[in-house]
Amino acid sequence: MFKQGAWVVLFDLPAPGSYEYLLSVNGKVQEQVELWHNLDDFSTIEWNPILGDEADGIIWSGSTADYARIVHRSYHDSFK
Repeated sequence: MFKQGAWVVLFDLPAPGSYEYLLSVNGKVQEQVELWHNLDDFSTIEWNPILGDEADGIIWSGSTADYARIVHRSYHDSFK
């Protein structure tokens, strides 16, 4: 269902350092929703050309069948 490798969202809390959490929908092996934490305390995130700060460890994972869904929308629904 999630044919791309992974879709991710970074959570950057108002604390020193780079992002603190990463949420991903991973479709590579078993389709999983995953929550990762990042322990690095860099002040900036490097994008050269992609994110250079990998998350450090997984906190939680669950099946996309239980924790993700696909919503089909038409092009015109976006402008309502």
